[in-house]
Amino acid sequence: MCRTRQPHIAIRKKFRLALAAICLSLLAFTASVAAAEFDVSLHEMQSLLLNGKFDALEQKFAQLEQAYAAGKVSDRIIERGYFAFAVANPKFVLQLDKWVAAKSTSHRPYIAAAYFHKNLGWLYRGGRYGYQTSDQRASLMRENFEIAEQSLATALKLNPNSGVAYAILINMQMAAGDRDEMNALFLTGLKADPKSFAVLRNIFSSLLPWWGGYRQDPEIFPLSAVPPDSSLPEYPIRLPEALLRFDQFVKNDPNNSPHLAPLRGLTDYAVALILSRDGRELEAVPFYQRAMKHGDYWFFHRQEGRNFTRMERYNDAVASYTRALELWPDNPDTLERRARAYRSLKATKKANADLDKALTLDPKNPDLLLLKANILWGADAIKQLSEFSTTP
Repeated sequence: MCRTRQPHIAIRKKFRLALAAICLSLLAFTASVAAAEFDVSLHEMQSLLLNGKFDALEQKFAQLEQAYAAGKVSDRIIERGYFAFAVANPKFVLQLDKWVAAKSTSHRPYIAAAYFHKNLGWLYRGGRYGYQTSDQRASLMRENFEIAEQSLATALKLNPNSGVAYAILINMQMAAGDRDEMNALFLTGLKADPKSFAVLRNIFSSLLPWWGGYRQDPEIFPLSAVPPDSSLPEYPIRLPEALLRFDQFVKNDPNNSPHLAPLRGLTDYAVALILSRDGRELEAVPFYQRAMKHGDYWFFHRQEGRNFTRMERYNDAVASYTRALELWPDNPDTLERRARAYRSLKATKKANADLDKALTLDPKNPDLLLLKANILWGADAIKQLSEFSTTP
């Protein structure tokens, strides 16, 4: 009798596993549909600002905030709305001032202005290490960060529970390298908004080695009360203890929020990123894949694309960037990176298409303009010079 029933038990077990897999897929699909329902277009947000449609802007952000408060999305979707103003466009300064004047009792225009100046500050700083940054660049960075901080101080008076505002403050504090201040902002921000993806992601970034993660005493980090998990896998590199404690903190989320799921992949992502920066790109590949198992997060795909680019696997890089753009279609930085990969593949038309789209979002970005000039010089130098020489 046992022999006749055992296959049926196995079949039922396989059926239950298959059903569970289908249910998980449906949950993931439902979550993605919910996120898509409240997604934002950077083009639309910029157009509303430039055309002075401040009531419409307020309504857009109110909808995103309501969706977040109802648990339908993470505050990543609110961040994305503000990211529309992270451009090097001088026209935005006047329009942001007008928005502030028109809606002075709303926290939203102040956060938008902070996003603009935070981005400008990092643009002035450049991508070099602090000791390689000129005094002039550092001064311009601080000037813009101070403007952003003033805007955020007002925003937090109007809305003390804005995790996005605290995330911007943490992000700027990374340049100063004041660990105590970052920790204070993290604790205050997480208390104000315990489910903020933005706050958690930015404090994670501050723990990476090039921001002092290896050198900081783990007892300074406020999560040191969280015991390290002995079941953690062995990594091929030494990670800061604070990063490992962060890993346990997000994995022990008492609410088990599906919107925070990608955060559980950040430790694997950190391993991949460190390996890639150390010239161990091939070893990094499986760790990017491991990170993505926790969530189909656009950022993981973009960073995987950067790793493939370093390996000169440009077709794989394009595939990774394309997936990142499917998840966030109008991100200028991802468009620029895919354009560079296309350029390496001699796909000039596709590279130009991506750059043109990125430039519609950020027309004064010097990196985009320089890449555009380089592509034109390589592909159409004679034609461009001929047209220039005949222009009256």
